[in-house]
Amino acid sequence: MRFETHGARYDRAKATKENLALVVLNILKLAGTIKNIVTIIQVCLESNTQPVPVSSRYAAPLEDIKLLEVAHIFSRVESRILDAAAQVLQNNTQGEDQRESDERQC
Repeated sequence: MRFETHGARYDRAKATKENLALVVLNILKLAGTIKNIVTIIQVCLESNTQPVPVSSRYAAPLEDIKLLEVAHIFSRVESRILDAAAQVLQNNTQGEDQRESDERQC
């Protein structure tokens, strides 16, 4: 059985919180970078756009279609990253609540 002082438990919890904060911060930075990539792709596509007469049969260039697909993929990745960050924070909060409840019972 392992015993630890209240101070040691507090230090460990504090270190865990700091590590978690760094992980979430890096996740959010990654999501921001992905968002910037999507914005750059959108700006590139908008600058390539030419007015098209209504009566013409216009097909978007293949490069534009591929860029749109890449932008869509990056948007989904960004969304999943943000969802993962939210889940990590939620799990940590629930874990802290459980630990506090356990400590009160002791």
